[in-house]
Amino acid sequence: HHHHHHHQRGFWIPMLCNVIVTQICTVLCWGAGLESQYVMLIFLNLIQAFAYTMQFAYVQLTYPEAVFGPLIAFLIAAQGIVGLIAWPGLSPNPFGSTAFTPLLLICLIPSFGLYYVPWQQKPYDDAQIARRSGGGTKGGGGGQQHQHQQRRDPGPPSPQLSAPAVPSSKLEEKSESIIDPASAVELGSIMEHVLPESDEVADSSIVV
Repeated sequence: HHHHHHHQRGFWIPMLCNVIVTQICTVLCWGAGLESQYVMLIFLNLIQAFAYTMQFAYVQLTYPEAVFGPLIAFLIAAQGIVGLIAWPGLSPNPFGSTAFTPLLLICLIPSFGLYYVPWQQKPYDDAQIARRSGGGTKGGGGGQQHQHQQRRDPGPPSPQLSAPAVPSSKLEEKSESIIDPASAVELGSIMEHVLPESDEVADSSIVV
C-alpha cells in the first residue's frame, strides 16, 4: 500500500521539503533572466505538490473523520488570509515598482520559523513508527533508543504542535479513504482560480 509506506517515514519529511523548496523558490526570485524563471516554475509546482497533498493526507490521517471538512475549510481560509499579504497588501509594491528585495525578505525571513514544524513533528512521527513496528530493529540503534524513551514517558512530545495520537486500528481503516491525488490537484487548481487574475498578483504572490 503506497500510502502506508509513505506514512512509515513520517510527515516531517514532506514538511521539511516544503519549507526548503519554498525558500529556494524565494531565492530564485533574485535571479535575473528567463533561466531562473524556468527553474522557479519547477519549484513552484513542487511547493504546490507538497503543500496541498500533505495538507489533505495529514488532516485525513491525524484527525477524526468528522472534523475533516471543517478543518480543511479552516486551513484553506487561513491560506487565503495569508494571500491578502500579497494582494492587496503588497500590490502595488509599497517599496517602489522595481524594489523586490524588501518583499522577498518579508517572505524569506519568517520562513525560517517554519523549520519548527518538522522539528516538532519528527519525535511524534518516530514514536508512531516505533509503536507500529512494535519495537522492531528496523530503525537500528536510534529506533531502539526512541523505543525506550517512549516507554519511560508515554504522552506525545510537545503537545503544542504534535497532533493528537490516532490508534493504529483507526489508521488502518482510514487508509482506504485517503483523499485521492486527483481531487487534491483539483482543489489546488480551484484555489488558483480563486485568486484575482493580474500580473501584479502573479509577481507578488509567487512566494506568499
